[in-house]
Amino acid sequence: MKNVDEVLKQKELQVEAVTREIEALRIAASLLDDAAEVIPKIPAQSEHPIRRIEGTTGSSVAEAPFKGWP
Repeated sequence: MKNVDEVLKQKELQVEAVTREIEALRIAASLLDDAAEVIPKIPAQSEHPIRRIEGTTGSSVAEAPFKGWP
């Protein structure tokens, strides 16, 4: 059987650890909230106009004819 004082001390240490974690999460949440106000909204893909030069396929790699085996 465990000593009651030992169990109580372990539980108190666990409560202190959780309290520190909660405080750290509160700080991180406030930093993320501040960062969200600073970072501009990136428009969705549908908001970006796509312009292509007429006659191009959009690929930057030119297709070479297949010569086959020597």
